[in-house]
Order: sequence, then C-alpha cells, then structure tokens
Amino acid sequence: MISNTYEWNLKPEVLTQIRALNKNVTRISGSNRFDTTAQIINKFNMNTDRIFIANGHGFADALTGSVLAAKNNAPLLLVNGNSLPNATRSIVRQKHITNYTILGGPAAVEQSVIQELEAMFR
Repeated sequence: MISNTYEWNLKPEVLTQIRALNKNVTRISGSNRFDTTAQIINKFNMNTDRIFIANGHGFADALTGSVLAAKNNAPLLLVNGNSLPNATRSIVRQKHITNYTILGGPAAVEQSVIQELEAMFR
C-alpha cells in the first residue's frame, strides 16, 4: 500500500491516477531542475556528509550515478557543465558540503566547477 507519494515531474494524467489511489500527494519542486534537487535535500533532511554531483543537462551520468548515490544513502546534486547554479551553490553552503564525488569526466563537469566547489570553504 502506498502511504505517501512525492511528485517530481509527472504528467497530469499520471498524477490523476496516483491521486485516485492515494490522496496524500506532495509536490516537491523548484524553479528549475537544480533548485528541485536542493528542495529534495531539504524536504527529506538528507544526510549531506557525502554527495554526488552530475551534469544536469545530460542524463547519462546523473541516471547511473543516482544508483550509486542511493547505495550510499547520499543525495545527487546537479550542476551546469561549466558552472554551479545558484541553487546548487546555496545548498552546498547551507549544508557545508565538503565531501563530494564528481560523476563524469571533464567534458561533463569542467574543472572550473570543481575549483569553485573547492574555493567555497578555503
């Protein structure tokens, strides 16, 4: 039995079907995909001792990395390939995240993103 359903990005007809099964649906959303990931971390008060970071514009690294993140009970944050979005930067500062694993090579997440992360807590 479904006790609670969290809605991320569902088509309206799918949401209608879910609501027919369970009236307790909570929408977790942000202004964009980067903000949504930060909202999920806050909503579930996720442990941020370690996080995984992937490019938010390609699905391959984020999709496969989500399995690794789940196995480690860790959140997955999304970045632009060459910069930290404001929402990602904010959650990293808010949670004082210093232990992270970058998913994908330099074509997916450029060195400038890593340097920006490292510079945040020097």
